Amino acid sequence: DVCSSDLPRRETADRLLSELLDRIKALNSDGRFLARVHKAVAFGSYIGNADRIGDLDVAIDLIRREPDFRKHTEANNRRVNEEFERGRRFDSILDQVFWWQREAMLFLRDRRRGLSLHDYAAIREIVDASPHRVVFQKSAHRPTRNAGGPSTKRPLAGNHRLAKPKLAPLPFF
Repeated sequence: DVCSSDLPRRETADRLLSELLDRIKALNSDGRFLARVHKAVAFGSYIGNADRIGDLDVAIDLIRREPDFRKHTEANNRRVNEEFERGRRFDSILDQVFWWQREAMLFLRDRRRGLSLHDYAAIREIVDASPHRVVFQKSAHRPTRNAGGPSTKRPLAGNHRLAKPKLAPLPFF
């Protein structure tokens, strides 16, 4: 059991949020990162009025800096190769393909105790349906996640035959 006196104070969470917002601004202005934060949403115990809260939960909506899928993939492959040269090992091909997101989240998390970052795309419905606060919003218009990439649209009705999407090559080695 966790005693309420063991939980972080609101002041600590406020400081963690302020530091996170500084890192979001730094990431968005640093061209070395292949991701940008479009939106950050605080949710969970931080939204209430209690002095003691659990972790500061923030859902992060990342978008690609480069909207062209092929150029983004090439840039991600270069970053993966740089990480290989530094000694990083990836458990799977998916870890390599999504390195651009992982690298951004590692930078944003900054090993801060009491800060829990989540993929907004994965939990959007849950976050939006519960008490939450948008703590960062890049712009009113959100670029398409799949711009230039494989289509995820489905026909609205009828017996439409879909062509197989052409995937960009993913050379990693």
